[in-house]
Amino acid sequence: MNPYWRETISFISGTFLGAGAMLWLMVEVYEGQPKPQPVVIDRLVPREPANIEEQIKELNAKVEAHYIQQMTRQKEVRFKTEKLELAKQVHDTQLVAAQDGADHIRQMVKDLGVTKMRVTP
Repeated sequence: MNPYWRETISFISGTFLGAGAMLWLMVEVYEGQPKPQPVVIDRLVPREPANIEEQIKELNAKVEAHYIQQMTRQKEVRFKTEKLELAKQVHDTQLVAAQDGADHIRQMVKDLGVTKMRVTP
């Protein structure tokens, strides 16, 4: 068989097999996905006064719980901020100490009269 026809038949066969595999995968993927559900919006309807009082109590309890949660988060953020500031101060102190040490070493080298240093790994 001529190599041209063999390559052409192989290409066409590969194209059809690839298209079939892609179609099969699409069907497998989309079959397992749940259908979107409609959104239900609650409408406020007039209620009895006793029921309204209960709702107000529930809402007040939710507001208080939310307030407590927010205060807790603020305390955590303040604590983490203070911790980061302390770490920054420690880092700055260490940096200054390292620079002072380097200056001291440079001064010692200068006092010894070393003009050129060669560092080998």
